[in-house]
Amino acid sequence: MRSRFQDYYPKAVCALIEELTYTPINTRKTVIKSFDINVEATVGTFTLTADSTLLNIILKNGLGIRTGNFSGCLKIVD
Repeated sequence: MRSRFQDYYPKAVCALIEELTYTPINTRKTVIKSFDINVEATVGTFTLTADSTLLNIILKNGLGIRTGNFSGCLKIVD
């Protein structure tokens, strides 16, 4: 994530990535077909803990590096 954000956000925001923690709540492994390539992925519910600025950026941009393939899609669950 750091390498993806470093060209678009200030160093202060990139430093917040180091403090990001996530806890899996309910997950499962699956295979996603992406451009004729099978990619192993984990789907489910996670708890993300970080600065609110970073959480908003992640929510808008997605989490991970394959966000253009609908991977890393996030939504808030109450």
